[in-house]
Amino acid sequence: MPDIQLRFHQDVLVLSAPPARSLQRIGIADGRDQQLALLLEPETVEDAYQLEVAAGPQALCALTQALSPIQLTKAGMEGEGEALADRALSIVRSFKPQHVIAPVSPCGLPLDPWSAASLKENRSQYVRVAKLLKQQEYDAILLDSFESLADLKCALMGVRTITDAPVIALVKVGADGVPADGRSRLAEACEVMADLQASVAGFATEATPEEALALAREALEVCGLPLLVQLDVRQRDGAQMRPTAENPYYCPDTMVDAALALQAAGVQFLRAGGDATPAYTGALVAAVSNMSVARAVAEGEVAADGAEGEPPLEALLTGAVAAGQPTGGEDEVEASSRRSAGASGCPAEAGGQAGAPSASSHPAAQEDLLEQLMAQGKAAVQAALGKRTGASPDIVVEDDDATPQVEALCGEYACLVEPPAAPADPQPASAGEPSAPEAFVVAAVADGAARGVAVQPAEDVASAEGAASVADAAPSEDVDSPYPEDEAGR
Repeated sequence: MPDIQLRFHQDVLVLSAPPARSLQRIGIADGRDQQLALLLEPETVEDAYQLEVAAGPQALCALTQALSPIQLTKAGMEGEGEALADRALSIVRSFKPQHVIAPVSPCGLPLDPWSAASLKENRSQYVRVAKLLKQQEYDAILLDSFESLADLKCALMGVRTITDAPVIALVKVGADGVPADGRSRLAEACEVMADLQASVAGFATEATPEEALALAREALEVCGLPLLVQLDVRQRDGAQMRPTAENPYYCPDTMVDAALALQAAGVQFLRAGGDATPAYTGALVAAVSNMSVARAVAEGEVAADGAEGEPPLEALLTGAVAAGQPTGGEDEVEASSRRSAGASGCPAEAGGQAGAPSASSHPAAQEDLLEQLMAQGKAAVQAALGKRTGASPDIVVEDDDATPQVEALCGEYACLVEPPAAPADPQPASAGEPSAPEAFVVAAVADGAARGVAVQPAEDVASAEGAASVADAAPSEDVDSPYPEDEAGR
């Protein structure tokens, strides 16, 4: 099993649904009966895992929820904690999943958040669970579906007292982001998870996909940890025709769009809970298979960086249109003659800035504008190429590398892309000084990259240029024919 920590902020991973529900569907509903099945009929538990394994989740959750002393006592299993942990994890390992997860549910001991003795006793329950699991082989501990922030604090402190293994903390919240105890919010819970050294923050909710997406964004804003989102199925209903606010996940297909939206927002771990079947897990796996959360996070950071500090490219481009495209002195061509016929939606035209001053009247401002465009444009192109090819962020990008991509990436600013008419005897630009069309080309590509448009690597661009040159060399029907009869026909 690879170290799951090496995949944090990288691959999108799906966790299997809680195994207790699978056992309930085959008639083993009581927690005590499930533990007896682990010890006396392990093959029954293995059969319950078969469909979940076939669904293909990268992380398989073991049946280790009820290993605290108080839970073992209620089930009449005192002294069997070590045997239960060993049997539950060995069954999961027999399927050879990518990662093995050891869930730990709330112990259920009455808790007074203002009583030191109550907090200490509650914390000791999780210390003993961590001691049982320390002797086993697993990838991470999942503190599963806690409804009280005080209980979650006790669990995190108790587990961290014993082990430094990865810990995934999961709090159950409503659509408003408030846990069942009503004493905190999701943002506060995520901050507690980070402060108490959780490896992954997470929440479980029955809310609609739109509400779950808003909660995920709220959690990501306050917490830099990888995020787990568990979508709880309230009821599977084959007669229901469409999602409703009361039952948004009535069938497995409803998970697909929700999973894609959460992955795009930066969520790394996904799980179907509640009354979910293996089909729900399979829908999540199919939706985000081979996807990476690193791209979504990086694109969000690029967009955030563009919104702060330096003037955004959109503002710079719009200002450039207002001042006229700089092309240098007498060779300047009127803006209207440089705009393509399909660029009527250009910001310059929409703003009604036909009477803007010419470029030649503000040379200093033009130079500053070009410097800013070139710097921001090259940085954005480098970032886009690095994410596309997996290359170093220090990859060198030449101005001409981006030229073939401009029309596709920046239709909104097409009026800035078309270069002016060349003079009769063009003079080569001096070394180190980018020409105006090149600056606007790179800036336009940067604007497209900031909007999430992928940029082809340099080798793809070269092949595209070669194909274009071959197309240009092909004979055209408009070329004058050397044959008299063709001329007569014309």
